Amino acid sequence: MKRISWIHAAVAGASLMAGRAAGNDFQIAWSTIDGGGGSSAGGAFEVSGAIGQPDAGELTAAEFSLTGGFWGGAAGGGCTGGERVGKAKCRARNGGNQLKVVLRNGQPGDAFTVTLDDGATDSGTINARGKGKAVFNGRPSGGGSVQADWSCGATDEKSYDCP
Repeated sequence: MKRISWIHAAVAGASLMAGRAAGNDFQIAWSTIDGGGGSSAGGAFEVSGAIGQPDAGELTAAEFSLTGGFWGGAAGGGCTGGERVGKAKCRARNGGNQLKVVLRNGQPGDAFTVTLDDGATDSGTINARGKGKAVFNGRPSGGGSVQADWSCGATDEKSYDCP
């Protein structure tokens, strides 16, 4: 005699239920199904969530944001939350000043634009190690600032001084 596994029984039961449901009109009112989940903490931060909770949307406060729903933010690559301008260093090179801006902790494949306070821009894509680089040649002596904007929505600024 052949034994039926629980997987076969589950598939058979689901098939029977689907057949009965085909002739009925069902409506699911708005609700959340909150079962499971938990909390995760690191440093001074903690986030809690529930499995099966499709409360999609974005919550923001100060410089923080939280996108809810199934894989919230994943479609656009999403920000890592740690995007920053790691370095904005200017030095004399080839008879002029060269400003090198290094971005850190980005999502690989995310696009970025670096804008200087005089309007000069350079764009690129974050590499597999989460870094990006923008280079500006012929910079005048003196100080300035750079602003980096990632396509995921993150932004950061840093100042620099050229000799």
